[in-house]
Amino acid sequence: MKEEIVEGLKMALTKGETLQQAMQSFYNSGYDRAEIEQAAREVQGFQSGINKESFSESQTPQNPKTQNLQQSSQNPSQVVSNYGQSKSDNSTLPWVAVTMVFVLFIGVALTAVYLYREDVIQFLSDILS
Repeated sequence: MKEEIVEGLKMALTKGETLQQAMQSFYNSGYDRAEIEQAAREVQGFQSGINKESFSESQTPQNPKTQNLQQSSQNPSQVVSNYGQSKSDNSTLPWVAVTMVFVLFIGVALTAVYLYREDVIQFLSDILS
C-alpha cells in the first residue's frame, strides 16, 4: 500500500503538483494519514538524492520544478503535512456578512408587504386597471 502512495506522490510531483497537494489528494481518497506522511518522507529523501546527484553548487536550475526540488533538499526540517492544523481562512467572512444583510433585507420587505398588504393590493390594482 505504501509503495502505491510513494509512486503516486512521485507521479504527482512530475506533473507539477506540490507534495502537499498530492498528499491532500491521497488523504481525501481515504488513505491512512500515517502511511501518506511516511511515503512523503521517502519521496522527499528521493528528491534530495536526485538534487545532490544532478546539480552541483555552482549550477543554477532553469526549471521552476527543479528549483522547488532543490529548495526542499536545502531545508531538511520542512514540515511534511499540516493536516492537524486549522486553516485561518477569512474569505468566508464577507460572504456571511452579505448573506445576512440580504436575508435581513428580504425579511424587512416581506414584513412591510404583510403590514401594508391592503395598500399594496390597492396600488397594484390601480396600476393594472
